[in-house]
Amino acid sequence: MKHKIFSYCATQGYRPYMEDRMHYMYDPNNNLSIFGIFDGHGGMEVSKFLESNFAKSIRERLLRYGTRRKLSIEGMLDLRDPIEEVGHSCMLRQY
Repeated sequence: MKHKIFSYCATQGYRPYMEDRMHYMYDPNNNLSIFGIFDGHGGMEVSKFLESNFAKSIRERLLRYGTRRKLSIEGMLDLRDPIEEVGHSCMLRQY
């Protein structure tokens, strides 16, 4: 897989600050790309946390297990506790 070009657009709306975050990671050595769009609905704490931690956690799980099932079931467990500490939730959709 070659490095792909992508684009991202966000609209702040009427709030005085942007709550949404985005992260993209390309790992050519392992033929892996991870895109994350994090909706800050209700506050930016979770979206900021996921922007910094999501791709790293998913990459580590993919390299360790190599299966999508393990990724979706076990891959999010290490992110669950820190997300719950700020009192919010996270939903994962994989394609």
